[in-house]
Amino acid sequence: MDKVMIDDLILELSLIHHQINKKLFNKELKKIKINISDNKRLKTKLKLGHFEANSGWEDNDMQIIIWTLALDGDPYNIISVLIHEMVHQWNFQHNIKDVENNGRHNKKFRDKALSIGLEIPKTIRGDKTNKHGRGFDRTNLSKILKDIIKKDLDFNWDILKFKHRNAIEYESKSYSQRYTYYCLCIFDNRNFSFSSSKKMKIKCLICNNEFKIK
Repeated sequence: MDKVMIDDLILELSLIHHQINKKLFNKELKKIKINISDNKRLKTKLKLGHFEANSGWEDNDMQIIIWTLALDGDPYNIISVLIHEMVHQWNFQHNIKDVENNGRHNKKFRDKALSIGLEIPKTIRGDKTNKHGRGFDRTNLSKILKDIIKKDLDFNWDILKFKHRNAIEYESKSYSQRYTYYCLCIFDNRNFSFSSSKKMKIKCLICNNEFKIK
């Protein structure tokens, strides 16, 4: 296969947008610009995609940006990001505010995402709230969506295997999960606890038991 160019990737994503629009959104989405952008300047954020209602181009129309952190060589991952942003597009076209001013994805985003087959993983932070302070912004492809992508969509798989070093090498330092460790024994009239971003095995020197993780 010849060398893959960014334009090739954008073309494939545009074709996939068109097909998913028919499969999942009842052809309600308008044709949209799709761009690839290097998120080197966004290294404090784990940003994979972005929907812009006003693109800044001469026609000021909508666009979807796929950031280079999404280009890890797995076609399912980049299509998952595209579908996530298409949910934002659908909500915008229907005058539905699905993201709060602080960037939190609200229940209106969640409801539409679930209705077209995206999954929202649960965490210890609450029922279907998958990142502290960010609402429902993490989505995954369901098995049904993966089957649709594999069997029903017509696109060049090899082009979507395009990789960027940001996605391969970068580890986000923002929104990292923190673990709270605690021991049931009493020290200085209280249970001792602390938090850390690292997962560890720790033993209490007082009771000789391992710390538990919240």
